[in-house]
Amino acid sequence: SYDARVGVGPTNNLWLKSYGETSNEGTIELHTGGSERIIVTGDGNVGIGTPSPGEKLDVSGNIKLSGNLNVGGYIHPNDESGNLSIYGGNDTTNDAQLLLHGSSNYWGSLELNYGYDATNSFLKISQGSNEHLRITNGGKVGIGTTSPSEKLEVGGNLKISSIGTGNSASSYDLL
Repeated sequence: SYDARVGVGPTNNLWLKSYGETSNEGTIELHTGGSERIIVTGDGNVGIGTPSPGEKLDVSGNIKLSGNLNVGGYIHPNDESGNLSIYGGNDTTNDAQLLLHGSSNYWGSLELNYGYDATNSFLKISQGSNEHLRITNGGKVGIGTTSPSEKLEVGGNLKISSIGTGNSASSYDLL
């Protein structure tokens, strides 16, 4: 049998109950303006803007969040491109960043910083607190330096195993 109840509890709490014969029944739907807006399925999935949620929370549309989003698992992009985009900042005073890194003493990081001016825009790769590679907004690449002044600047020793091939008439200016 099917049963649904709405009530007010002893401390003025509103409660909704829906009973069905199986765990897939007993759906609760909230409608406004003649359309379903929120659904709670019998198996506990909640849908906002979708009639058949496939996860514990399934939202069709944009989400505005003020505060932190704490994720206890993986973030999986759910489109064919596999892109994960994180935006922030504004055009005049702050930087927008994408920062990916692990934890513990062995973490590595990839930081893409789009600054409000050329000096604050860069891509860097680090291991722990040691930055190993930086590409500046001007296209300069630094390995072992955080502020390259040439197209390629290496802070430390450089080993080149081979330049050119065979007897080709290539030009090599290394200095």
